[in-house]
Amino acid sequence: MTLRRRSRLIVFVGLWSLAGSFAIASSGLAAPLLAQLSAADSAAACRSAIQVRGVSPDTRHAILAFDQPAALLCTALPATADTLEILAALAERGGDRGLVGHYALIVANQHWRASRNSGERRDIERALASLRVAYGIDSSRTTGFLLGATATTLAWLLQESGVCVDAVRASSLLSEARSVFPPDSHSAYPAPDWADVEREAKETEKRACRRPSVRSADVDPPQN
Repeated sequence: MTLRRRSRLIVFVGLWSLAGSFAIASSGLAAPLLAQLSAADSAAACRSAIQVRGVSPDTRHAILAFDQPAALLCTALPATADTLEILAALAERGGDRGLVGHYALIVANQHWRASRNSGERRDIERALASLRVAYGIDSSRTTGFLLGATATTLAWLLQESGVCVDAVRASSLLSEARSVFPPDSHSAYPAPDWADVEREAKETEKRACRRPSVRSADVDPPQN
């Protein structure tokens, strides 16, 4: 091998080694740096997923905007995830619980209105599941009222079936309703006499469960 060829080979190998060394060193630094950038992006997405866009002139309530791509970046959930599932995860990952809870209440309120219009058990079950999620994010007085009222409505509907499993669940729902219903409810929507309501529920449960075991005629509650 001539001196010129040998010098070219040394230069080539030297450059490759320098590039390789730089790549190896960079790879060692890049992973934590990328992780920090990813964490920063995720935290920013959590904060910006729900923003106040103004105030409604009619209701004087805040107008909220939901940035789903930011929420998905924050929560790492798939795009097919349910809105309330995303909101619950968003609250757990640093989102403003007040804003997230308020937006969750808006979504749950739509389900509640649908259940009021139809009176169907499936719609009431859906509203109940949605309100539970909203209440778990932010246990506001309004959410507690709607959750308690919905649980009570479903309990009374279940009691009418005369089926043991429904009667047992009705008693449980009334206990839940009592625990979340605001004690200082508005005079137009006063809280029921819980002692009487729960006593009657227990009596209904005893009568229903004396009969032979029968499955509820309705399907399982829908998953939210």
